[in-house]
Amino acid sequence: MKEDELIRSAAAAVAAEAMLQPEQIPAIDLYMDQVITVLEQGIGRSGREADERPMTKAMINNYTKGGVIRPVKGKKYSKEQIIQLLLVYYLKGTLSLQDIKGLIGGLSACGGEKAAQRAYLALLRCRSAAAELAPQAAVEIAAKAGGGPDARTCAIFACAATAELMRRTAQALIDGAEAERREK
Repeated sequence: MKEDELIRSAAAAVAAEAMLQPEQIPAIDLYMDQVITVLEQGIGRSGREADERPMTKAMINNYTKGGVIRPVKGKKYSKEQIIQLLLVYYLKGTLSLQDIKGLIGGLSACGGEKAAQRAYLALLRCRSAAAELAPQAAVEIAAKAGGGPDARTCAIFACAATAELMRRTAQALIDGAEAERREK
């Protein structure tokens, strides 16, 4: 297989991974074990290791205690809180928990009860758009960079460099929004 096809194939495989849709989340409040089950079934394999879990009880408890997601009423999590956990899951590889907490808190403050769901749907649309662009972008960036030790290594560098630039851009946008809030 040509290196370009290998790069496209790897990017396409990652982009094709299913994401849990809001309608797949039960409308009733769930206990912690049920939340874990929903996340595991909806997200599937979360990492490179077969036994990695998308979220653990300790992680969820820490997100709740730290105010990253809304407080739990009793011992049950609402659909909106599960969606907040999904936002945390998909953003934590890129943004700090402090940034995520600010984003989720800002959503709740100005967007009402379904704010997290609207934000999550936007994240799904953005991921879908990025999935269409990522395979070709990886090939083009690697080619534009002029190669390296081999095409695969150059593609790895291209993906890592792009991720780093996009992460820093997201952070700059968050910092700009925070500065605007302070000025008001």
